[in-house]
Amino acid sequence: MSNNSNQHPRIALIGFRGVGKSTVGKILAKKLRMRYVSLDDYIEKKSNSTITAIVEEHGWQAFRDKESEALRFFSNRPGILLDTGGGIMEDGNGELSEKKFQILKNCYFCVYLYMQDHFLLQRLSEARSSLQRPPLAVDDLQEVLNRRKPWYEKLAGMAIGIERMSPGEIAHRIIRNVKYSKI
Repeated sequence: MSNNSNQHPRIALIGFRGVGKSTVGKILAKKLRMRYVSLDDYIEKKSNSTITAIVEEHGWQAFRDKESEALRFFSNRPGILLDTGGGIMEDGNGELSEKKFQILKNCYFCVYLYMQDHFLLQRLSEARSSLQRPPLAVDDLQEVLNRRKPWYEKLAGMAIGIERMSPGEIAHRIIRNVKYSKI
């Protein structure tokens, strides 16, 4: 099924960490009667380890390989609303993973959630202690965000700036613009 169609058997929420993909995803999946899958949670459960531990023990590439396997696993299952990690399109070296990019492009309708950089960086610095992902230095956040933005934009079938919207309003906007199909 083409990513340009307005009916989709799978939806993936993409965007940088901290934009609310998990919160919006749970609301959206319930409203659309889809199966909500947090890719990070799935990887942790399947690995019996945290992402931080995987990265510390085996490196980023090992985590990105697990992410690629999980993405491929869900790519042929209809009814999935996928909450992706912020670096879903990357390999362990921070470069674009063409393999994961193509899976997302061909198998999911991607909804890009974003906010203005200064709001996002402020939110991340305030939530730093509660994040369950490997930390990024504050200086690195802007660099990583700048690297990923064009990839998010290229994949997005829909992009939503979330600064002045509640998670419920974001979910409602997605529902108004995307028809879900169980094909």
